[in-house]
Amino acid sequence: MSSNSKYHVATVINYCTNEYRFIHKCINNVSLFSSQIIVAVCNSFFDGKPENRYLLNRTYEENPDALFIEFQYDENLFMRNGAHFPHNLARWIGYKYLNSDIEYILFIDADEIVDGALFKKWLDQDIFINLAAMTFRSYWYFRKSFYRARQTETLGVLISRNSITKTKMFHNRERNAMLQTPAGLVFPYEGEPFFHHFSWVRTKKEMLRKVSSWGHKNDRNWVELVEQEFTGTFSGRDFVHGYDYDIVKSFMDIDMSDYLFDWSAAVRDFINRIYLTRKDVNSMLPFSVRWGFLPDVPVAISVRGVIRRTPFLGDCIKFFKTKLFVK
Repeated sequence: MSSNSKYHVATVINYCTNEYRFIHKCINNVSLFSSQIIVAVCNSFFDGKPENRYLLNRTYEENPDALFIEFQYDENLFMRNGAHFPHNLARWIGYKYLNSDIEYILFIDADEIVDGALFKKWLDQDIFINLAAMTFRSYWYFRKSFYRARQTETLGVLISRNSITKTKMFHNRERNAMLQTPAGLVFPYEGEPFFHHFSWVRTKKEMLRKVSSWGHKNDRNWVELVEQEFTGTFSGRDFVHGYDYDIVKSFMDIDMSDYLFDWSAAVRDFINRIYLTRKDVNSMLPFSVRWGFLPDVPVAISVRGVIRRTPFLGDCIKFFKTKLFVK
């Protein structure tokens, strides 16, 4: 694909079919500035339930310009490395399939839609070239695409390829760990944020599916909050952050009708899809991650009464305790 951009930028998108209604618009917008688009998707939701094969097939068919890397669910690997690991793993897999000429990587989720034309215009200004990594201001929406929060958020990370390390990629702070010095927060360009976050623009059924299968499902009683939310019309304040909202003209039209499902759909071959088995995924992982070490989280131990921060030794202690002594 040709983006006509001054720089070789790849976009790596985390995806599951809970975001099916967003993925085509997400890909279309990043195609305006990306030399390569990689979409990483697990063959199961992160709670272990099988993915919607019908929607996966449609996704691959409808987006021929993107490379999809579908990887096999591995419960042991996911459980061993914590709730944030599946998100980090998807980004790592996307990173491993970058073309050799890629200079910068934009990491986003499928429900994070960038204004592609505005972003390309910003890239061509050379503002970012002295920064190792940066994040962006974003509008935030709830329930409908015309309910927009008055507060903005930050999301997405653009990072130079040379700044990527395994510690940043597998950190429990996820993308925020990539924002090291020198890093910058990119404020709205020409008065408007680049991004539009539609994570909670969903029907009740979709919200319930989202909160039961995502990596943050244990943070709060999400099911109860969703059920309570849909007992009436939108109150003007969301239950996620407590933001206040305005009614605005939608950045893009989002079809909120229910999908047609075919749970008997079979796996099909697509030229833009690569499938990775558990063995394939494990072979791509750093040793420390493969065996459940946490090299980015130093452990404090006492040596002759002195507290020392020793990441590797702490990891070894954790490994032997969990793998050998705990049933």
